[in-house]
Amino acid sequence: FKSHNLENIINAFRNHFLLQGFSTDPLPVFYDIEMDLKDLNTEFLKWMDLLEPFGAGFEAPLFHLPGLIVDGFTELKGGHMKIKVRSPDGGKAIDAVAFSPSKSLRDRLPKARQIDILGEVQKNYFRGNQQIQILIQDVKVTL
Repeated sequence: FKSHNLENIINAFRNHFLLQGFSTDPLPVFYDIEMDLKDLNTEFLKWMDLLEPFGAGFEAPLFHLPGLIVDGFTELKGGHMKIKVRSPDGGKAIDAVAFSPSKSLRDRLPKARQIDILGEVQKNYFRGNQQIQILIQDVKVTL
């Protein structure tokens, strides 16, 4: 097929599924807790430690962190990505890491100025230092 027909093909699929009773509404997003980035601190990590171990049947909590400002972006080996994010009201930047992100995400993130993140909060040990990081499950670019 030709690329100029793509919009017609998408519309034909959309109309077909609407006639079958499917909705075009966005799917709901499920997470455990919505929180501000400024609330991720040492006390929070202690609380998270009390909940462990996570695994099958007791998954790590999924956090929604809305309205984060993107302070920087780095591509890592293997196609992974690290994003420096901070709260809109300032504060310390935190690393958010996406392992094997989709092409769509790799294309959108370098241009993003503000994002919402769904992810797990983790400790990252590097060269003897412990830092908080977010393991990204999904990202919505908001600005």
